Amino acid sequence: MKLHGRDGAKQAAFVFWSTLVLPPAFLFLFGPAAYFLVALFFVVLNYFLRFEGLQSFREEFLNVFKFRSRQWLSRVLEGSASHSLYAIAFILAVTVALFAWFADGIKEQNFFLVLGSLTYVAALILAQDLLYQRMQELVEPTRRHYVAWGSQPYFRDVETAEDYLKLIERYKDPNEVRRALDENKLVLGDKIIKTPNILPLIAPLARSDFNAKTFDLLVASDTEFRYDPKAKGKVPLKHAGLHWELVRVMAQAVRPELEFNLMRRSVPAWNVEGMAKDLNDLYNDELKTRSQDMVFNATSGTAAASAATMLVALRGAAEALYIRQDREDLPLDQRVVFIQLHPLKLVEFFSDDLPADVQPGEPGRGG
Repeated sequence: MKLHGRDGAKQAAFVFWSTLVLPPAFLFLFGPAAYFLVALFFVVLNYFLRFEGLQSFREEFLNVFKFRSRQWLSRVLEGSASHSLYAIAFILAVTVALFAWFADGIKEQNFFLVLGSLTYVAALILAQDLLYQRMQELVEPTRRHYVAWGSQPYFRDVETAEDYLKLIERYKDPNEVRRALDENKLVLGDKIIKTPNILPLIAPLARSDFNAKTFDLLVASDTEFRYDPKAKGKVPLKHAGLHWELVRVMAQAVRPELEFNLMRRSVPAWNVEGMAKDLNDLYNDELKTRSQDMVFNATSGTAAASAATMLVALRGAAEALYIRQDREDLPLDQRVVFIQLHPLKLVEFFSDDLPADVQPGEPGRGG
């Protein structure tokens, strides 16, 4: 039995309320043994509806319990939970089961009441996660707002402002940008700049299924500096402004109507907590109301910047994207993989292996 689409969401909601109400009803009508058996029935039912087949119960259940319940609890406490009626009912039921019925079972040495309470909590976690997943399926990403971190603005063979101006002039041409993505290199006269850190920022914009209207390029406070042994400290990088101008020119070459925003932030690229707080403040309203518009480039900037971005993006129904590293024979835009962001997708996100049903050049599941 598969639950998908709007009918699937309604059926999942029905299963959730049944899981919530029926085991306690049997507890008070027929006793702890009936409570345990009915709760066990809903564990099995929700397990098969949730996973649609036999999988590792321990591994999958722990993923649901550790990530999903914690996420919903934090959303409810901060007042930003979607479908909060379900979340509040879930938390109240789990609280009663663990702090009332389970405690009573221990005190009275009633095996069925103890086991029934634990089974009831497990059934509710699976039912709530099933409901969450079906609700997520109704959210269709629009990919209108693209967010990426800038890496340090430096090219080994680009030494002068005139060099940057030549690159800017060359890559105003969308055909030249297309060639750069195909070959993963920039050309400056007789010099070849291989695997430049600009191109992974541009690659998603060249895709026909990427409808970006706004591109926010975030720059950490220490990104435009380098350590100078002579000065015994950090000094500004030369031509950083021209580097970001090149990003803008290339982005708007493939998307002429794109709104480009260079956003210098006040936190350094190593400070995960600081960047996460800054991003929360910056995108709080959008993540609450239109998170499906947002796409975060998870492989841009430092590893710390990527971690901070994921911590923020997981609040909503946004997407992440990354560039496959194992298919260098493909143009960069065909190596872009989209992932709808929620904790159950984290394993896929940190892998270079696409799901079996996704071919190179196609968006990942959830896109």
